[in-house]
Amino acid sequence: MESREGVNRLFLELASENRLDVLRALHARDFKMRELARKLDLTATETFRQIKRLSEALLVQKLPKGSYTITPYGNLVLQLSSSQEFVFRHREYFSTHDLSRLPYPFINRIGELSEASLSMETMRNINKGEELVGRAEQYLWAIVEGPGNELLGPAVAEQIRKGVKYRFIVPESLLPTGSGPPGTAQDFEARILP
Repeated sequence: MESREGVNRLFLELASENRLDVLRALHARDFKMRELARKLDLTATETFRQIKRLSEALLVQKLPKGSYTITPYGNLVLQLSSSQEFVFRHREYFSTHDLSRLPYPFINRIGELSEASLSMETMRNINKGEELVGRAEQYLWAIVEGPGNELLGPAVAEQIRKGVKYRFIVPESLLPTGSGPPGTAQDFEARILP
C-alpha cells in the first residue's frame, strides 16, 4: 500500500503546472532561485515553495554553489511523463482507437511522438503517405488502419525494384489478395492484426 501512496504523491507533485515548469526549466539547465523566478515569471516566494516541494519529492536538489538542478530521478520522471502528456493531448483520438493490439514496446515508446502532430484530414494524410512512400530510400515501415491501396500501387513496385524494403502492419480485412505488388512477393512483408 505504501508504494501506491508514493505514486499518488508523485502525481500530486506533478499536478501543478508551476512545479512542472520548474522541473522542465531545471531539465534544460541549472538555475539559482531568483533566476528561475524571473524566467518563469513567478514570485520568489512561490518559486521557493515549488522548489521545496520538488526537493522533498527528490525531483530536484540544491547544488553547493546555491543553484538548483534536476536529479536523475527527476529526469526519468520527466522523460516518462512525455508519454502521458502525448496521450492526454490526443485524448479524443485515443478514446476511440484501441492500442492494446500493438506490441507493448511500441506503446511504451509513445512518448517519442510528443513532437509529432495529429492530422485528421484524409486527403492531406493520403498525399503525405504517398510522398513518404516515394521518398523512401532504404526502407519504410508503416501501420495502416484504413484502406491503403495507394501504398501498394506502382510507386511501391518501382521503389522495391530499386531495393527499398517495405513492411506494413494492416488489419487482415484490408490485406489485398496476393502478397503485394506484382513481381515483388519476395520483398513485401505484411503482418496482420486480428
